Amino acid sequence: MTDICTILLNNSDTERHTISYNGIDHKLYSSAIDQPLDTPPLNTILDAEDFCHTTWGIDPSGVWDLQWIERN
Repeated sequence: MTDICTILLNNSDTERHTISYNGIDHKLYSSAIDQPLDTPPLNTILDAEDFCHTTWGIDPSGVWDLQWIERN
């Protein structure tokens, strides 16, 4: 698995969880739950990064506070 980013947990201003990409099953995982996230097929790590950006990075309110691990 490749760690992609971290985001804030729901209802927390300080606790974070890591979003990781599994290149074998092409899914994203959260360090906060034990199952894959419900995402469309993500065939490459770039697809996974784009999905993270679209889902959590385009957030004018800053609620998710996405911090990149993989993407620069």
